[in-house]
Amino acid sequence: MGAALLCKEDVALTTFMIGVWVSFRNKKTGILTMIISLVWFFLCMKVFLPFFNDEGFFRFQGGYWFSTFWHNKFELSYYWETFAQARVGRYAWQLGLPLLFLFLGTSLLAAAALPGFMVNVLSSNDYLISIYYHYNFQVLPMLFAASAMSFS
Repeated sequence: MGAALLCKEDVALTTFMIGVWVSFRNKKTGILTMIISLVWFFLCMKVFLPFFNDEGFFRFQGGYWFSTFWHNKFELSYYWETFAQARVGRYAWQLGLPLLFLFLGTSLLAAAALPGFMVNVLSSNDYLISIYYHYNFQVLPMLFAASAMSFS
């Protein structure tokens, strides 16, 4: 988990969801994973990013990836309009079809893919909502693992 957390600040959201899944099998380990993930996410967003770039997570403003999300985060219509876009449906279809949507049989583990999926979709950037770029690195492993677990 430590190596994963060192990759990118939002990986902590995925490891948090893995902690939720683990907590159903081993409560102590799951809760510890969730706590470490939240602490790491906080440290990245409030300490490390501002220290190294003098701004913190700058993509919430200035027209960057998440500025639209940040300005509309409390408007339900924003989420409805975002998720109703054809490109989001196409993205979900392209992620799920090669795995025959088997991950739905292990939906709790598949839920660990949700933070990465949500980050990609809410970014409103075409190349994040695409299977052709590296931004699926948090989504695909969870979907593959959940698909494999659906056989057990």
